[in-house]
Amino acid sequence: QQLAAARKGTRPAFFPEANGFVDTPVYDHYRLFAGATFEGPAIVEERESTTVVGYHQRVTVDEYLNLVVDVDYEATA
Repeated sequence: QQLAAARKGTRPAFFPEANGFVDTPVYDHYRLFAGATFEGPAIVEERESTTVVGYHQRVTVDEYLNLVVDVDYEATA
């Protein structure tokens, strides 16, 4: 499955780490799949709530389609 299929577009969101607004990828939670992973900044929307994923955070979608956010993630480039 492709993560791109869950992406709805972008939206400006304020992040202190960027000292301003950043065009932030927006994902539809209902189109995400188990095992999907992505790094912040990102926004995940659903009917009941919206999750903002900040810099240095990574989301993994578990087998129940919950978002598991690693808040101390450091990307290894």
